[in-house]
Amino acid sequence: MKASPIHLLVNWFHSLPRVHQEYVSYMFYLLTTDDNRDLVLSGQEARQKFIYFLTREDFPVRRGVRMLQTVAVLDFIINFRNSLFLESPALSHPSLLDFEEKLWEKTVKSWNVLATGPLALHRIKHWIANQAG
Repeated sequence: MKASPIHLLVNWFHSLPRVHQEYVSYMFYLLTTDDNRDLVLSGQEARQKFIYFLTREDFPVRRGVRMLQTVAVLDFIINFRNSLFLESPALSHPSLLDFEEKLWEKTVKSWNVLATGPLALHRIKHWIANQAG
């Protein structure tokens, strides 16, 4: 049986370094929430809430739309990270910045492979059609 886009996304997400999982999750809520309480989530809280958001049961069409929304927002977060990056004093040391940037290069590359392959728009649309019909 072929893995669903949800499982592919969750597996990719879990393959990221924990700091990237928390950053992506927090930024997802920062950019999409209407609930002001989400703006003060810790990285761990955002991560847990994001996993629940992705995996919770729902009507097939709603799950499909949630996937479309998530992929679009993650693509924005990951590919425009430098524009969104929140300065951290802990990362002011050049060798830490180099290491962090290498980790992000790997994350960006793995995301772009996933987003242009198994999570491409036409494939998600096909998955939604199969779920609904």
